[in-house]
Amino acid sequence: MRTAPLLHVALGAAVFAACAAEAPRTSFDDSAGVVVVDVGSDGFVRWEGRREPLEACVLTLRQRVRTMTPEQRAGLVVQLRLAGGVGSGDADAQDRASKDLNRMLDHLHVMGVTQVRYL
Repeated sequence: MRTAPLLHVALGAAVFAACAAEAPRTSFDDSAGVVVVDVGSDGFVRWEGRREPLEACVLTLRQRVRTMTPEQRAGLVVQLRLAGGVGSGDADAQDRASKDLNRMLDHLHVMGVTQVRYL
């Protein structure tokens, strides 16, 4: 009957070693590129040198991501940040921008984008 506790200890040590071997990822894999999106408080975003409605940005990103393989999609980093001037005292503007930022995050999740960085 002493083998059962030893078996539990051995299994526990094996599981712990397996978990310890998988170090947490601390950096982003941007092998498929980095997309920076500045979210404003007016329903518009600025990205890739142009200003356009948030939904137009989502549509373009959706079309781009759809053509990627799962490995390529895993290497795409999207950086979200509030546009300049949003955080300067206007609580309503901050609220609208935060809601749009969260909407953008929801869309990215549906697209399968797993690497999002908040700036």
